[in-house]
Amino acid sequence: QFTSNEKAAEISKFFATRTKPGFERTLKQSLENVRISARWAEGIRSEPGLAQTVRELLAKP
Repeated sequence: QFTSNEKAAEISKFFATRTKPGFERTLKQSLENVRISARWAEGIRSEPGLAQTVRELLAKP
């Protein structure tokens, strides 16, 4: 899953020497999406009641 700041750093490091012209903008946008997802996931983790509610909603048919 790409929902952690650590994963964003790993992706950034991987592509640091592998980018081509024109790819940098797409990479930056993708990394920003990973960071946004990380903040959202952390918010869910920091609210135990919210996490349980989400699990219950996902379990509903």
